[in-house]
Amino acid sequence: MIVAGNGSNDVHYYTLSTAFDVSTASHSSGGDLSPAGNVITGCCYSSSGHMVFTTSNGTGKVESWSLSTNYDTSTASSSYISSTVGSLSSNVIQNPFEVQFKTDGTKMFIVDRNAAKVGEFALSTAFDVSTASYTRAYSPTQGGAFETLDFSDDGTKMFVHGYSDSTIYQYDLTSAWDLSNVSYASKSFTLNTSDFGTYIQGICFGDSGKKLYAVGESNDTVYQFSTST
Repeated sequence: MIVAGNGSNDVHYYTLSTAFDVSTASHSSGGDLSPAGNVITGCCYSSSGHMVFTTSNGTGKVESWSLSTNYDTSTASSSYISSTVGSLSSNVIQNPFEVQFKTDGTKMFIVDRNAAKVGEFALSTAFDVSTASYTRAYSPTQGGAFETLDFSDDGTKMFVHGYSDSTIYQYDLTSAWDLSNVSYASKSFTLNTSDFGTYIQGICFGDSGKKLYAVGESNDTVYQFSTST
């Protein structure tokens, strides 16, 4: 499990003695992945774990680090590769809050909180953000102040979390990993802030979609939910 600390610019990873069960987590290591002067807002691994990617509030960039040991952020290279998404997308996507990749690394997806859009980028070299080119953007019409997104394992479903109403919205993609034809699935799940004592800032799915995880903004807690399907 990977967790970013936006106050310290550290990205930490935890091992789980029981797969997908956060109650069995133990801290393994952490690495300072300080971007260019701003806090980390989102992070993810490449599918093999040999690279870690971050977005940082205010820089307009996606950064990537190589890891000498898979999933171990303490082994991150001292230098990083970055891509400024605003210049790539003619400022359609300017303030990246979260990044996700197609499993083979040939597509990158970025959620822009301020623009309320999800941007799609093609990568000519898998997982190399310096080779990204802008393809298109999708504007969800539900919720607002989107900060987090995730996809189903097969890329046919997209989930977007709206900070303003603390709700996760589900969308169907006619073609996997392709935002050219997206429709709202009329499915949502609200994470009531009164239940957690804080806003939820990050979400993701695991165990082939059977588990949902949410991160509390101010209480350093990861919450786990089971899904019915």
